[in-house]
Amino acid sequence: MICTVGCRAQNPEDQVLAVYRQMEKAEQSGDANTWVRLWSRESASNAEKMRPYLRPRPDAHYTTSKTFVQGDEAALLGQIGKDQFLSMRLVKEDGRRKIKDQVFSDKAFPADSVYAMIPPAAGAFERAGAPWQNVARAFDTAEAAKRGWRVRATYDEVVFIYSD
Repeated sequence: MICTVGCRAQNPEDQVLAVYRQMEKAEQSGDANTWVRLWSRESASNAEKMRPYLRPRPDAHYTTSKTFVQGDEAALLGQIGKDQFLSMRLVKEDGRRKIKDQVFSDKAFPADSVYAMIPPAAGAFERAGAPWQNVARAFDTAEAAKRGWRVRATYDEVVFIYSD
């Protein structure tokens, strides 16, 4: 029984790739209903607008270069055919991966850009409510007036944060 459950469970990256393969098959067959169902509720109205443009493209071939999953969010970099590149963000909705948005380009996206597509988890500073009043100014009042700007900076285990 344990093997059956474990063998059928998909890891998060495989879930993302499964959506991408469904999208490829829907485009190949021109199945607008399936294609639209792959999108999140938040993005469904934009996906519906594409329905009239979906026609069978049996020669469409999707490849991926990089995926990244963090919790309920995921990002994918891929390519359709020879000269159409895409970046796609996905969310988990009702236990399933759904497409949140996608961007097309005629140039490949840098592989490491996939990590910038999903914001990091909240660090200690954000979890504490971002208490800027407790962060010392980098310049005293006179120096800030002379420079024409003020700076406060802090960091936590996630990110360097600054404010003026």
